[in-house]
Amino acid sequence: MSLLAKGIVNHDMAWPLVLVGILFGIALIMLEVKSVLIVAVGMYLPLGTTFAIFVGGVIRWVTDKIRDRRGLNDAQKARVDNAGVLAASGMIAGKRCWDWWWRGSTSSGSRRRESRPCR
Repeated sequence: MSLLAKGIVNHDMAWPLVLVGILFGIALIMLEVKSVLIVAVGMYLPLGTTFAIFVGGVIRWVTDKIRDRRGLNDAQKARVDNAGVLAASGMIAGKRCWDWWWRGSTSSGSRRRESRPCR
């Protein structure tokens, strides 16, 4: 992504990469992929994030199957969906907070050890 942004700002676009992306998108459309955007996001994001999205999709699929088996009305289905979105948003925010804390605690600890003289 930074290559694309730098290409726009510096007027030095990596046109072969843009052309490959366009052709790949057209090929996905011709193959009638359900959502080309999902494939694009999966290619753009790092593997850890993509895997988390996949696990979230599997959990959503399982909960949808359970919800459909219970025979809920439309209002109850909407409530289940809203609770799922709220829980997923909390998990995403929680993971981000955990990452910030983890990076802060590990990087500050290593700097302290390196800055102390050996006695």
